[in-house]
Formats: sequence, C-alpha cells, structure tokens
Amino acid sequence: MSEAQDVAQDLSHDLAQAEGAIDAALAAVGGLVGRLPAYRTTAGLSAVAGQDVFAALCQATATLGVARGEVVLGHNRLEVLRRAMKLQPVTATGPADKPNQTVPEPASFV
Repeated sequence: MSEAQDVAQDLSHDLAQAEGAIDAALAAVGGLVGRLPAYRTTAGLSAVAGQDVFAALCQATATLGVARGEVVLGHNRLEVLRRAMKLQPVTATGPADKPNQTVPEPASFV
C-alpha cells in the first residue's frame, strides 16, 4: 500500500469518528429536546416556563444539523480528491469496494 493510500485510510477513520460524533450529539440533543415537554409537565410548570431553554436547544439541534451537512460536504469533496489521486476506495475499517456509490462533483472544487 502506498503512503498516500495509508493516509487515505487514516483520514477515513478520523472522518468516520467525526461523523459519528456529530450524529451522537444530534441524537443526544434531539432526545433532550423531545423530553423537555414531559419534564416541564412533570414539574408542574406552565408552557411559558423554560421556553428560552427549549428555543436554545432547538437552535443547537439546527446548528448541529448544519455542521453535519458541512462534514458530509467535506466527505464528498474528499471522495472527489481520492478519485483524482487514483487511490483505492477505503472505509474506516479498511479498503472498500463502492461500485454503486455516486458522489456529485462540487462545482467549486479545485
């Protein structure tokens, strides 16, 4: 395996960890947001109570969604670069065969 292929393998592992971390954060914050109304009613609070908390956590979820999209965009651009370098496809666990995967070519990719 070439040095560039080794780097691609390491990068794939790091990218998978980053994608997993964002997904885990989305699941955690989304779950918290989903439980907030029950927490509020269990505590006997009005719908007005904690609205600022609810709004902030909803915004955090939206921000994580945007961050996830940016990481996916980076992933796709790395795929374009991998193809341009004529490297073999890899996954976080090793070489991969991705015959049916289509990745759009970003118009602004240099």
